[in-house]
Amino acid sequence: MNREAAFRCETRLPPAIPSGGALRGVAGLAQRQTGLAWATVRIDGVERRPNLGSVSDADDADAELTLRLKAGDERALQALMLRHGGRLRLIARRILARADEAEDIVQDVFLAVWRRADRLDTERGPIGAYLTRAVVNRSIDRARRARFLQFIGLDTAPEGVDDMPGPEVTALARSEVSAVMRDLQTLPPRQRAAILLASSDEHSTVAIADLMNLSVGATEQLLVRARRTLRLRAMARQSNERAGEP
Repeated sequence: MNREAAFRCETRLPPAIPSGGALRGVAGLAQRQTGLAWATVRIDGVERRPNLGSVSDADDADAELTLRLKAGDERALQALMLRHGGRLRLIARRILARADEAEDIVQDVFLAVWRRADRLDTERGPIGAYLTRAVVNRSIDRARRARFLQFIGLDTAPEGVDDMPGPEVTALARSEVSAVMRDLQTLPPRQRAAILLASSDEHSTVAIADLMNLSVGATEQLLVRARRTLRLRAMARQSNERAGEP
């Protein structure tokens, strides 16, 4: 198992963070089980939320963890994942259609932060805000790609797969997305321009025809050809993959 694969396996569940006091001890267990730093706990039949300190205290803790992260401390990364992972997954889940995609985005962001830890700019704001921006941007990009694939008649989610596919299924889906994007670049320029414009909700066929100085009929033909080409290439890839199976 390579380092990246090990990272993903180890970080699926938040690590334990030592804490003192009965309430914080129970809260820590709840956090480890749920991944939510704001998890409530039930004590003597009463739901209580642990006092995790003020916003200022949280910012100070993040700043300290960021410095440790820049120094290559893996435990600082794990602590940041525990503090922010649940919140980031909720943000990604609001943008993306699938829970596994949201989880994948958050894992990618933390992995990217770890790889570039020594280049983190602590003067540009707290690490929490940086993580939020990164998750939002990647989620939006993933959602746009998914909408485009649906538009051309392709779906990267294999049939019969539930809402939480394993890493092999996720890797196959991401590989197909990359392949379709490469196919897109090989289309004739007018077909590529037409289908990119059409995949955006902002452009109707009439509007595209006007932008490209074409008739509506000619524009529709460009879209038909582009969709057909992309679908045929995807089908050929799938056929080759099945032929190569033992």
